Amino acid sequence: MAASSSSGSSPKDEYRVEEVSPDGRYVRYDKIIARSGTRTVYNGFDRFDGKEIAWCKTTKLSDEFNRIMSYPTFPEDNMLTLYHSWTPGNTPGARNTVTNTITEHFSSGNLKEYISKHTLDDSNTAIKNWCRQILTALHHLHTKHNVPVVHRDLKIENIYVNGNVGRVKLGYFGFALHLDDEKRYTGYDGIPETLSPDILSKSDYLEAADIFSFGLTILQILSKEVLYSECESRKLVFDKIKKREPPAVLYSVKDSEIRRFIDKCLRHKSDRPKANDLLMDSFLADDDVSETSTAVGISAATVQTLRETVRDQVARLQGEKSDVTTSGSQGGNSSDSRIVESDLSRRYVRYDGMIGEGKSIIYYDGDYIRVNEIIPGGDSTYETYGSNRKHIWYDRKSKCSTQKVYKGFDNVAGIEIAWTKTELTENLLQNKEILEMLCAEAGLMKLLDHKNVVKCYDSWIDYEAKTINMITEYFPSGNLLQYLRNHKISGHNAIQNWSDQILRGIGYLHNQTPQIVHRDIICENIYVNGETGDVKIGGFGFACFLEEGLCNQTLVGSRYKSTEFTQGRYNELVDIYSFGTCVLEMVWANKCSAKETMELHRHVRLGGLDFVEIQKVAEDNAEVHQFTQRCLLAYHRPSAHDLLKDPFVAPLPSYLTEPITLRARLHRVCSCIF
Repeated sequence: MAASSSSGSSPKDEYRVEEVSPDGRYVRYDKIIARSGTRTVYNGFDRFDGKEIAWCKTTKLSDEFNRIMSYPTFPEDNMLTLYHSWTPGNTPGARNTVTNTITEHFSSGNLKEYISKHTLDDSNTAIKNWCRQILTALHHLHTKHNVPVVHRDLKIENIYVNGNVGRVKLGYFGFALHLDDEKRYTGYDGIPETLSPDILSKSDYLEAADIFSFGLTILQILSKEVLYSECESRKLVFDKIKKREPPAVLYSVKDSEIRRFIDKCLRHKSDRPKANDLLMDSFLADDDVSETSTAVGISAATVQTLRETVRDQVARLQGEKSDVTTSGSQGGNSSDSRIVESDLSRRYVRYDGMIGEGKSIIYYDGDYIRVNEIIPGGDSTYETYGSNRKHIWYDRKSKCSTQKVYKGFDNVAGIEIAWTKTELTENLLQNKEILEMLCAEAGLMKLLDHKNVVKCYDSWIDYEAKTINMITEYFPSGNLLQYLRNHKISGHNAIQNWSDQILRGIGYLHNQTPQIVHRDIICENIYVNGETGDVKIGGFGFACFLEEGLCNQTLVGSRYKSTEFTQGRYNELVDIYSFGTCVLEMVWANKCSAKETMELHRHVRLGGLDFVEIQKVAEDNAEVHQFTQRCLLAYHRPSAHDLLKDPFVAPLPSYLTEPITLRARLHRVCSCIF
């Protein structure tokens, strides 16, 4: 079952390659994601690491060039990462020189865009979390260099958000300056909305100028308004700033604690606290950030509790007596018309419009269980085994359950989430086996905690509406098959990296007590964070516990089924077989068209892959060939732990995996970052 998804396939033109970096590693697409007077930012892709990137092209005049070249790069968690930068022709003295900069990509946009899309709760939990991260970045700027650096343009437009984890990063250092005792910096040419009066007072200013701007940035987040909007002209704005008169919207802040915190940042520069002092303030010291992860781990006790809970849930759904009470959901009454539903606590909200669709459960004559999967970009279906262990085919009528995935928001933690609704029909409610499988998926996922397994934050059953609701991580880049169709990678480094991560996730499942067999390892159940290149295993609808060494359940999801399934006796190594075919599909999808990939699926459905097919897919790489052969062995198949030692996924040298940055002066280009 799909744990999360992304919106439908983007228009093909968005992924048309318009430019390639000199080293061939980065490509620039046609899609513009930001634009200003001297810079244009495009969507792009790192073909080596398999990550989405932002490609910024900036035109600067020659008299600005030396200033641009002097700014440092900042490899901190809360500051934008610069991967690469170059100037065509290497002619720094030329006028209108175009500088190309490759940085991290943020699918959630900047903080201004982010808060305009989402509504935060009144606890200010997310705001406090963001404040901590912004102050951490400022502390690094102000203290971690031989000469302190002042950003001078701190505002929500220059703070970027990873909505998947709620991380924010400080970017755009176009007005940043080193504080040098031999110089007096009193000029400024930015937008004045969050400008400190220190800069306009014709006097020297220090790091405290950023603290003032930080206080007004908090006010921007709270109000979602343009500061000083009460002023009719830019001149009046500057006059208010010089007089140290705050924006009128400050007086509408009702929360006394946050008002005290903002006022502290807006003091006279001599009394203004440093970034590290603010991190110790009581407003931020209260660690009331509610945990989104509910994982408690796998044990005999938690497995038994899960089984009892599932039995009670199924009994209640089927109309039998049960003492179980669970949270329900209700329609949203927010002023935001996009919100159509929330959980009872109102922590999670669901927006209108599907972003994906999971599997559909088919019920037929009370004897067979059939599973249909609509593969993005095609119209493919595949068969599974029913109770009599026969291959079966079906049409798309008589659906009994459909999973629909919606985008949502955790307005406490401030992160984007995927809300999966499984709609049940009367036919399905009569099938205890499938009902238990559907109820168990969310319960199992909430027990798991691994960086390569999709997180499930919450779940509940709406017994009146007959729906199962599950809140999981949101992946705007979609699943791995979608990702490979949108982007073409270079070489096998990304596939090796993804294989390593998938194996670590599988190994985690297999190392539990009792062991967990996923039974549905396919590229559509591997989800991608395009901003980092990380992947996670989802889709646990067919997972089961392996308590006696072998499993005899024949209901499986993966179209990549090993021969053990036909015998009805198998162990955790069936996941290794499915993983091996996933690796082949990654190679195949990167080399071939969508139509050819569908042909691969057809071969699998009709009889699986033999080594002739393997040779065809991996014919240009001996390591891929031997690695996949090991995964698809009929006997003596290696474990995930053993495969992690294989040369194909062995860790690469650090100099190949670290972000590429330029040495000497080019290493310090940061002016055109967003």
